Amino acid sequence: MRMITKNNLKIEYLAPTSVKKIVTGNGKATKEDVAKFIQENYINVGEYSDKSGKNKTSDIYDAISIAIAVKKEFGDKYAKDSKTSN
Repeated sequence: MRMITKNNLKIEYLAPTSVKKIVTGNGKATKEDVAKFIQENYINVGEYSDKSGKNKTSDIYDAISIAIAVKKEFGDKYAKDSKTSN
């Protein structure tokens, strides 16, 4: 994990292997493994597909895995910042 702060904006970076490790427990999990884990433990948005077209679900599973990893890794770390910045 890396963090950059510039112009009062905090940017946290999680490498793909970190996201996989946080979500599945295995940093070397395949994208299909991550999608299967999400299907079984969170939400099933359809069969994993990395092919372009209307049935492509790989981007959806990627986004869900990142959201899960961020919540698990950082929790409510920035909740106070976002409430007081208005």
